[in-house]
Amino acid sequence: PLYLGKWTKVQIRAKAASPGQANGAIQIWLNGSLVLSRTNLLAYAGTGGVNSFQSGYLLGWANNGFPAGQYMYLDNFSISTGGFP
Repeated sequence: PLYLGKWTKVQIRAKAASPGQANGAIQIWLNGSLVLSRTNLLAYAGTGGVNSFQSGYLLGWANNGFPAGQYMYLDNFSISTGGFP
């Protein structure tokens, strides 16, 4: 409820795991505050498999629970392999 109806800066840093290793990580910041940090993640499908960061949905899918007609606005959106300040 704190963020409803407000512009919110979301930053996500994700590191895919190496094959056979549990060395993946994800961190999420909201308005400059770290709200989630998980490490030692196994986020790799295996030899020849698709890494879980190579495909997926950004804002939901067909059965996501959002009400019909809901809008989400993205401004200054970017994806980077070089990180963020």
